[in-house]
Amino acid sequence: DAGGDAAATTADYYPPAGDAWESVTPTKAGFDAAKPDVLSSFVEQSSSTTFIVLFEGRILVEKYWGATATTLRDIASAQKSISSLLVGAAVAQGAFGLDDTVTSILGDGWSNGTPNQEAPITVRHLLTMTSGLDPSLEYAAPPGTAWLYNTDAYHRLDLVLAQKTGKTLQEYTRAALFDPIGAGGSTWTKRMFQKDAKGVPINALEMTARDMARVGLLVMHDGLWRDGSGGKVLVPSAYLASALA
Repeated sequence: DAGGDAAATTADYYPPAGDAWESVTPTKAGFDAAKPDVLSSFVEQSSSTTFIVLFEGRILVEKYWGATATTLRDIASAQKSISSLLVGAAVAQGAFGLDDTVTSILGDGWSNGTPNQEAPITVRHLLTMTSGLDPSLEYAAPPGTAWLYNTDAYHRLDLVLAQKTGKTLQEYTRAALFDPIGAGGSTWTKRMFQKDAKGVPINALEMTARDMARVGLLVMHDGLWRDGSGGKVLVPSAYLASALA
């Protein structure tokens, strides 16, 4: 809360890059002054290490247990939401389309199905977990006919992004999302102990609680981020509306 307690709140506060971030007390935000401590205690007892709550962009609660504001954590499958935002940004930039086939981008053999089986699968199918592939990336159903939570299939989106943007996943994430919103501490790494059905290590996205909060603000503002030089749409609102439906 280096910015100090806000005297008044507005719905369009965007924290600047760096550590300065305005805060607001529960009382000024209209909450029972004691309840945030009750909530924080519950979160602590649930084996959490980081916890942040924003009110209209300002920090209402920020707690750490065995961690700090700069502590990075592998956010596990929450990374899929970040990958989706990156896909939305890349589609808006014309890198590829949601209905482009994965084969047209990655070539034959990106799955463990036959070329004919994988040929109809699109980027949209990967995003919506309706590729028709099983967790071994083998054919199980025609694409678009069945839903199955499938990390290995979704992981191919990272390859699509790298192939069509001409940047590494880290480079594109920084340029399209993290640098504009000031999420400077977060980074992609590899889970060398976890490989997908093609033998490729699964990506891990390590983020701070504050950086995750920045992403939340971006989504709350329909993909728009404002800084000292004005506002910029990073992810189209129409894409977000579809993704969140």
